[in-house]
Amino acid sequence: MNAAAHVARRATGDAMKGTTRAQVPHFQFRLRHGVSIGPTALKRLWSAACGCDDVSVLREADRGSYGGSSYRYCLCGPPQLFDLAQVELRLQDTLQAMFPAERVLLFRLESASRPAK
Repeated sequence: MNAAAHVARRATGDAMKGTTRAQVPHFQFRLRHGVSIGPTALKRLWSAACGCDDVSVLREADRGSYGGSSYRYCLCGPPQLFDLAQVELRLQDTLQAMFPAERVLLFRLESASRPAK
């Protein structure tokens, strides 16, 4: 199961239990083998970029791409994050500054259902 599907399933389950507010995956990126970021640092970076503390992050191994093992990261938050274009620019700039020798490909996940603003 990919990270986005896992988050959607987990968020739905949590919402049904009433334990947390539902979150949706907003962005995903990969880092090649030997390059990674810890969950605390990534959550702090993601929270600063989107201006929200109600966020979570996931990391899963992605074998076979980028010439070997790599990691795929998923950035999740409330369905109504405003100005995703600005959040995306801040994330891209910050990740590129953290990993200057890497080409960080950040993907906005449009498949997540978002309520109207």
